[in-house]
Amino acid sequence: MDKQNEFKKSLEYKERAELYKAVGYDPAYSEIGPDQRVNLDKWNREREKESKSKIIDISDHLDTDPNYYRRRDQQRRRRIRNSKAKEAQRKFKGRITALLLSGAIALGGFAVGSGIYGSVQGANKPITTKHAIYLLGETPKSLGIRPEIYNEIQGIEELLQNDNLSDEQITQMAPRIYHLCIDSTKSKLASTLGVNENDISLTHRNAEEGTTVQTVTVKSNHQNTVYRSKDFLTFNNSISDEIADSIKDASRMQEIMSKIQSGNYNREELLSTYREIVNNVDQFSAMKLKVDDRGNISVDTTRMKDMESLLSRAYNDVKNNTATRDMSQENDTASNDQGELEID
Repeated sequence: MDKQNEFKKSLEYKERAELYKAVGYDPAYSEIGPDQRVNLDKWNREREKESKSKIIDISDHLDTDPNYYRRRDQQRRRRIRNSKAKEAQRKFKGRITALLLSGAIALGGFAVGSGIYGSVQGANKPITTKHAIYLLGETPKSLGIRPEIYNEIQGIEELLQNDNLSDEQITQMAPRIYHLCIDSTKSKLASTLGVNENDISLTHRNAEEGTTVQTVTVKSNHQNTVYRSKDFLTFNNSISDEIADSIKDASRMQEIMSKIQSGNYNREELLSTYREIVNNVDQFSAMKLKVDDRGNISVDTTRMKDMESLLSRAYNDVKNNTATRDMSQENDTASNDQGELEID
């Protein structure tokens, strides 16, 4: 009890000391006079005004604003939403960077990680099936090829990365690449024309003055429709250069198999040709075929230089979808908050 009284007295002494200092009164020398009384009244008014101003400042933000808590919660949700969007963007960038820098997208002797847009030659190259599937969201079906064709492309490319292949492995690879050329071309044509692969035949023949002609014959309803490589006299039922080149590659593989049978081949030349043709098949398989009302079959080609805008568009889609989803959740929560305010 004595300690409590001592504590109270110490507080009273501090308050008196503060008061005496404010009004200019020293109790050791005089009593409070008229001048000190004026200062005392002024000091009390200032203290009262200061106390009221503090109460008003608090009430402006809390008690007098019924939407304060809702605004505070909305700001908190907005910070969470922005952090989620940034995290989604970071993950998307990380995924793209990892894919670009990985060996999975360093195909055909062109390492994407070293710079897709590093040279004009590289920028103009068509993308491969892995680019289309891993980065653009395509599937073998949407590209017009069977899944086993896609798997065969990846399998042969993986084999060709091995520098220690035996002669037997190299020679056995020739018929696989030949059939890969034929199957990928027929599969894409059949998907575009709406026919079976067995109804399609491909031919390559020599023409006058050292030129060659490639044709695609489609059997449908007991009739044959022939599409031939373009020249200045062909206006209907033509095939684009990319399709013609794919047929040429199959013809090249026939010649290589003949050399292998005769034993007249060079190991390094074979591997170089294999890599070139398989890369051509990979790029051709990533193209989209289309046919016009005149029966002309052409391709839509996505090139390396187009990847920047496509990836940027995909990145913005991820960003916008994340923001839209979180905004929808915020609106739902805000509606619930409004209901709770009305009930109160």
